[in-house]
Order: sequence, then C-alpha cells, then structure tokens
Amino acid sequence: MEKTWDLTALYTSETDPEIVKDLRLVIEYYREIEKLLTTTEQFHSTVVARVLEIQQQAACVSSKLGAFANLLSSVQTTNQAAINLLNELQVAFSDFANLDVLFSDYLATASEEAFDELFVIGGESIVVEHRYLLTKYREQARYLLSAEEEAVIAKMQLTGSRAWSQLRDQLTSTLQFEMTVDGEEQMLPITMVSKFLMDSDADVRREAYMSAVASYATIAPSVAQALNAIKGESLTESHMRGYTSLLEQTLLDSHMQPATLQTMFKVMEKSLPIFQRYYKTKARVLGTVDGLKPYDLYAPIGKANLAYSIDEGCQFVVQTMTNVDKKIGTFIQGAIDKRWVDFLPQSEKVGGAFCQNIRGFGESRILMNYNGNFNDVSTLAHELGHAYHGHVLQNESVLNTNYPMPLAETASTLQEIFIAQAIKSGADDQTLFAILNQELSTYALIHNGVYARFLFEDEVIKRREKGLLSLDEICQLYCECEAKAYGNAVDLTESKGLAWVMTPHYFIPGFHYYNFPYTFGLLYAKGLYAHYLQDKSQFCEQYDAMLRLTGKADIEEVTKTMGIDVQDEQFWYDAIAVMEQDIEQYEQLANKLYGV
Repeated sequence: MEKTWDLTALYTSETDPEIVKDLRLVIEYYREIEKLLTTTEQFHSTVVARVLEIQQQAACVSSKLGAFANLLSSVQTTNQAAINLLNELQVAFSDFANLDVLFSDYLATASEEAFDELFVIGGESIVVEHRYLLTKYREQARYLLSAEEEAVIAKMQLTGSRAWSQLRDQLTSTLQFEMTVDGEEQMLPITMVSKFLMDSDADVRREAYMSAVASYATIAPSVAQALNAIKGESLTESHMRGYTSLLEQTLLDSHMQPATLQTMFKVMEKSLPIFQRYYKTKARVLGTVDGLKPYDLYAPIGKANLAYSIDEGCQFVVQTMTNVDKKIGTFIQGAIDKRWVDFLPQSEKVGGAFCQNIRGFGESRILMNYNGNFNDVSTLAHELGHAYHGHVLQNESVLNTNYPMPLAETASTLQEIFIAQAIKSGADDQTLFAILNQELSTYALIHNGVYARFLFEDEVIKRREKGLLSLDEICQLYCECEAKAYGNAVDLTESKGLAWVMTPHYFIPGFHYYNFPYTFGLLYAKGLYAHYLQDKSQFCEQYDAMLRLTGKADIEEVTKTMGIDVQDEQFWYDAIAVMEQDIEQYEQLANKLYGV
C-alpha cells in the first residue's frame, strides 16, 4: 500500500500549465461578478441568481487551486516553488477581496419585503436553494468595510498575519529534537516526539519531553513575535469592522449563539474535577505521588498490544465503520485505495494531522504523522470522518458546504468513538484498562486541556489589546491557565509553558478560539452516539441528513434535528456523565489490577 498521497488528480506538479489556466478562469469569474455588482443599479432576483451561479463555478476551481498549493506546501515546507504558488494565489485572490462587500451591500440595499420576495413560490431555484447563505450575506453587511478598505486589508495580510503564520509553520516543521535510539544520539523531526511520549518506558518519555521542550525554546522568541503580530492585526481589523470582540466575531462566524458557548463552558468548569480524577488515578498507577508528570499525560499503561501497522490500522477503521454503516466503510476503503492519505512523519512536513475537503471537487486529502499506536488509528478515523462529512455534502451546492468549526468536529469525533467502542468490546481487563487509559487521555485533553487553551487565548487577546506580550509573560500565562484546568492532578513543575509554540490553532489568520469546537464536537458526538444505540436502524439516515444541513443552518437548528438542545445544561452534563462512567470503570480496574 502506498504511504503518500496522490495529488495528480488536482495537478501534476507546481508547474502544471493547468494551474495558470485555472487561475485565469477564476479571475474571469471574479471580474464578471464585479462587473455585475458595480453596473447594476436596481435590485433584482436575476442578478442575485447570476452571481450565485458564477460564485459556484469560481468556488470549485479556486478550491482546487488552493487545496493543491496548501497540500503541497504542507509536506514540503521548504519547497520554494510551492511557497511561491501559495503566495501567488493569495495575491491574485486578494485583488477581489471586495466581492463579498459588493454582494453584501447589494443584498442590503433591498427592502425586507423585496428580500423576502426572492424566496416565494416560483422564485429562482438557485436563489431559494441559498436562502441561508444570502441571509448571512445580508447580515454580514454591517461588519464590512468599504470595497477599497477590504482590498487594502487583504493585501496587507499577505505581508502581515499570513507571512507570520508561514514563518511559524516553517520554524516548527523543520524543528528537530535529540533522542537516544538504540544507544545512539539522533536528531529526529519534532513530529516524531509523540511516538516517544507514548513509549512504555518512563525514562524515554521524560527524555523526549525535555528534549522537545528544549527545542521549542530555540524558536519560541520568533513564534512569540508571530503570535503578537497575528493577534494584533486581527484586533485592529475586528475593531474597524465594529465587532465588540474577537470572541463575538468567532461566534458569528461559527453560526453559534453566545448562550450555547456560555452553557457549555459553565458545565465544563464544574466538571474539571471529574477528569482530574483520571489524572490522579493514572499518577498512582505510575507511582508518582505529586500528580501526573506532563510527560506522562499520554503514557500507555497495561499489557495490551495496541500497536498497529498502517495496513492494520486502515483495515480496523474500515471494518469498524462498515459494521456501523456499510456505505461509510465503502467510502473509507475507497479513500485509502485512491491514495487520499499521506501517512508517515518526515522532515519538512507539518506536524499533527488534518483533512482538507476539496469543495466542489468531490475528493479530500488527509495528512497524518502515523507512528503505529492506537492514538494514530483513532486520529486516522477522525480525519476520515471529516472526509466522510465532505462526501455527504458532495451533492449540495458548493456554496452550501462551508460549515462552521464546531460542527466540523462532529463526524470526525463520532468515528473516534466508534473505533474506541469496537476495541473495548470483548476486551479482557488488561486490554480494557489500556484502551480506557488512551481514550481518557484524549477526553481529558479535549475537556480540561481545551479549557486551558481557551483561557490562554482569551487572556492573550485581552492583554494584546493593551500592548505586546513578552515571551516570559506568554509562558507564565500558559502555566497559569494549565494550573486552573489541571489543579493538583498534574505536576507542572517541569513544564516551561511552551506547549503553545506547537499548537497551530493560535496562528491561523482569521481563525480565533479554534479550541472550543473540539469540546463541542466531543460532547455533541457523545450525544449522537447515544442516539445511535437507541435506534441503529434509523440513525444513519438521520445522521446523513443532519450533516447535509451543516452549511445551511445555525448550530442550534442543526442539532435540534437530532433532538438535541445545546442550550440545555442537562445535555452537556449527560454527555460528560457518559465519560465519567468510563473514569469510574478506569478507577475500578486500576484498583483491581494495580491495587491503587
């Protein structure tokens, strides 16, 4: 089985002449939209329909172009040709950053009556199909600047936040750490550190952790400058647009009401001790008395064989999801066979994992840093869940496939749950304990860890309003936020507060608070899994219908289609209670197997 992805379905290389042709085509589409919106004085449904038609065509081609440049530069971060291509696309598209302004302004000129008439019986079908999108455009008008200002901002970002983000990616992707392997000192890509942090030998874990932290420190001053620059630019722009805060802007972009986030975090704060119990139990099993060490957060415990080759991991995910729904299993097997996945860690490849759904193209690509443990299998299932979400949306208008971040983590997290349940089914005590240990490490990270990350980013943004943050201030703040989340369950004395350096979500221009969507996704997926257990025969059809709605409705409306009210505290408590049962089982097995 091939271990690298195949991008030739997009373009043969960064010098493929089709790239130039497609870029010219997109620009032609953009110019036609611009002409329509700047020469039409009267509001009319035919203009709205034509703009939507051209937007669809442009989105399909621009998505293909952008995906290729991003994917290529993700595995070849020092490939100058790929970097130049990405920059060329950004520059070309920035010339038309005013199009959203023009369309929003055009829709805003219509009276309420005229706007509502767009969607009456007998109206243009393409207009009716995009009612939600058009409504959002109209609402967005109040936060848009003039077309000239929008164009200037887009241009300035290329040498501002986007440049800082690219610098940070290059610094982290080329970073190495020193590690003793088979008695020999080796310099390894930083993306391999997770393999050693999941080693059964505590000395190996500590060496990897301390070496990685030492490597983080070498680039931390530059990455701190990137953080200051990106957040500073975003705050300036956000205030210009009239948002009260970056959080308000994020929630509007996420199609989520503030009450939903407030309810979730209220329950999360009260539930921190539940996951601290897991950390304390794990520490006792490992023989530490002052709390779990930071390099032991993902330590495996138990005698179960949870190692999976790439072939074994793929087969397990395919079989598990086939048992849930045959069409999902067939889709996943096809994605693997068609080489949508780049598996192995390597130098000049970004860390972590992601899935890029290529909107309007009907395909996805998945980046992994697969090291052969159960977490990697879970991550593979997670990213393939994103791909399945994109697959379900392939028959929707490409303009209706842009769903908000919290819902983006739904299909992916649900597949993780199915994988964990499949492994636990019928397992003996040792294997079950080992699986629970791995599973709960993820849950605790997404609950308590994300709580810390949210507090950290929120405080960074508040302080950045007043001025620059020093490296020491950033690190101290990170330590304080971790302490609030972990309490005395984790011993942070050896932590240098540098984990933020390797967390890419803080450095994506235009995206902020890209942390709470993971918690939302986990807890919402737990609720969906409960629905699946109640009625397996009806679930998959309802589930697909819900996924198809994710780009066409607010989060609260989408979740209600599954009978879930995300502004009800009890829903969140019930979801956490499912995980608390796992913690109780973990505690019982720890006592039975290890006497602690």
